[in-house]
Amino acid sequence: MCLEPRKIIDPATKTLVAAKVFYYYPIKHFINALFRRKDLIPHLLWDSGAPPEGDVRRSRGFKQKVADNPKMNEDPRNIAIIGTTDGVPFFDDQVRGCWPFFLRVANLPDGLSTHMANVHMSMIVANEHLTSDPLASKLRREVKAPKDP
Repeated sequence: MCLEPRKIIDPATKTLVAAKVFYYYPIKHFINALFRRKDLIPHLLWDSGAPPEGDVRRSRGFKQKVADNPKMNEDPRNIAIIGTTDGVPFFDDQVRGCWPFFLRVANLPDGLSTHMANVHMSMIVANEHLTSDPLASKLRREVKAPKDP
């Protein structure tokens, strides 16, 4: 979306370097581990009865995007996932930091879905980008939020 290249040329060494670095942690093992827990299986099946009052599964959005979705209805083991993120500063300057992205399963009741054992950190994105400064013949670090262009 930002129309910036993924890799830039370092003017000093004339090599390609990543403009931004992030670390991704696959979700496959997290989902497999959820289905191995016998106490969670009844909750993971999205059509397993009426959820309690105030549960996300009672919302119109969940019904439209999950329950009425023909792809979701193909297999009762399909799960709905909610993602969340917020910036975390590394130092006292409150500028340099990262954005961890967490995933939780919407099928679970609120108490279980927010428990740390049932939350998966899917990636960490640094808020620093590298830009090439051809006049100074070096790379420059810029601090940006993930949605900044």
